[in-house]
Amino acid sequence: LTLVAAAGLVGWDAGVIENSVVVEGLTSILIGLNKQFGVSSAGIRLTGIPRPDKSN
Repeated sequence: LTLVAAAGLVGWDAGVIENSVVVEGLTSILIGLNKQFGVSSAGIRLTGIPRPDKSN
C-alpha cells in the first residue's frame, strides 16, 4: 500500500493474495466494456467505504 500511495493512488488491503483472481476477472470485463462502447476509461468505484487516507 505504501507503493500505491507513492504513486498518488488510494489502495485498500483486500485480504489474501488469492482474492486477486476476482480483480483480474473485473479487469477483463472492463476491457470488454471499453471495446464495446468505444471508450478508454470505464472503471469501478467503491462506495460506502471511508477512504483510508481521510480522517472520516
